[in-house]
Amino acid sequence: MVQLNGNTPKITLYTNHRCPWAHRAHIVLKELGLPYEEVIIDLGKPREPWYLEINPVRSASCSTVEAALTL
Repeated sequence: MVQLNGNTPKITLYTNHRCPWAHRAHIVLKELGLPYEEVIIDLGKPREPWYLEINPVRSASCSTVEAALTL
């Protein structure tokens, strides 16, 4: 399991199971054994404003990682 400063980062994957790029992200997260939260994005309707704040490109998938780094 990947850790930063002894803590596992919180990963949120915004995805749709029909998206091949999102599928690749799923594979990587599973292979690394990282826990993540999944939020399904409905591709049949316009993106919600809260999602556009996270991903202004409007693509089907993206992810966020919350981690504190100490240098």
